[in-house]
Amino acid sequence: DVYKRQVPVVDEEGRLIGVITAGDLTRYAADHPDFMEHSVREVMNASPRTVGEDVLAAEALADLRRHGIMALPVVDGEGGLKGIVHLHDLMRSGVV
Repeated sequence: DVYKRQVPVVDEEGRLIGVITAGDLTRYAADHPDFMEHSVREVMNASPRTVGEDVLAAEALADLRRHGIMALPVVDGEGGLKGIVHLHDLMRSGVV
């Protein structure tokens, strides 16, 4: 499941404010042996790449390839989290 690799972080209004990936957590833990005492805000990527909810699937795929990533949070015009599109979603739908 996609949430095993990427966890979105939202504020009280449901707007995306960051993402934590397995890689982010692994790198942070390597540099901070006491990482369990740190906040999510300290660990998360506060500037994740995103895609708008009206973007074509082919464009999302191009973004994934261009940036060498597996998933993109999907946001609305106000930054509200609508979901996550993963490369596997695009493969299942036949886009890839």
